Amino acid sequence: MATWDDVRRIALALPETTERGSHDDLPAWRVRDKLFVWERPPWHTRAPKRLAAAHRAEAG
Repeated sequence: MATWDDVRRIALALPETTERGSHDDLPAWRVRDKLFVWERPPWHTRAPKRLAAAHRAEAG
């Protein structure tokens, strides 16, 4: 099983690849500013953050 360090090494070995955080501030890799690899956390870790953000937005 590849680790995220393996993914980083392989992705950055490709031409014109840059690493920049995704909208969730997780590792993501792009070529010419087009996203092609990103870390996607399990749903159970993302749902509480999104629900909290939606609640804050409603509260205004």
